[in-house]
Amino acid sequence: MDVKIDPKILRQCRDARAWSQERLAEAAGLSVRTVQRVEADGRASAETRQALAGALGMEVARLSPPQ
Repeated sequence: MDVKIDPKILRQCRDARAWSQERLAEAAGLSVRTVQRVEADGRASAETRQALAGALGMEVARLSPPQ
């Protein structure tokens, strides 16, 4: 089941660390294609969202789109 991620927040957090998509994918244990897809359309599995949040050192909820 897909969950929503705010692509803008994800990119801002990645950019704040001066990380490429490749670096984030490596840190999160994901493929570069997965990071590209999430940044493009904001959809990810719960596991992917958890991996991205962990790699960026943030709470999962922070990646959620505004209500």
